[in-house]
Amino acid sequence: MNIQNVQNIQSIWHKYEYKKPFSSKPDEDKHVSAMKKQLDDSNKSIRLQRIESKLKTGARLTGSEKNYLRENSPDMYEKAVRIEIERDEYRWRLERCKTKEEAKSLNTVKMQTLLCEAMSISSNPSISGANKEELLTFISMRAAAISREYSDFSKS
Repeated sequence: MNIQNVQNIQSIWHKYEYKKPFSSKPDEDKHVSAMKKQLDDSNKSIRLQRIESKLKTGARLTGSEKNYLRENSPDMYEKAVRIEIERDEYRWRLERCKTKEEAKSLNTVKMQTLLCEAMSISSNPSISGANKEELLTFISMRAAAISREYSDFSKS
């Protein structure tokens, strides 16, 4: 379901709500409840997709986004926390570099490590296709966070 569909459902819901604030038929209440649930599920899905997109681009999550993940997607929350810890450790190591060349070398080693992890997973026949995709996506998120952190560090 896309954003346009959600907006259409919301529009219909608001029109219905204002015209008939109190339903007298039990069947209508069930229909309204089903529409509300569908709308809530769509909103949840859209919000989770937006947060996942932020992780895929290496952006930091806000406190409210992390809280939302903790409540609604514990698996994604765990990944976000692991990415944040790795990113903070990497930033700490970057700040300890004495030269730009040393920082560049650290970045190269880190990115090569992530690449080796990805190659190891993709060539492992004992990992199923769905699990491979999930693991490779997680590595991609980590690489995006590291890349963004290095870029931010280089600008300063």
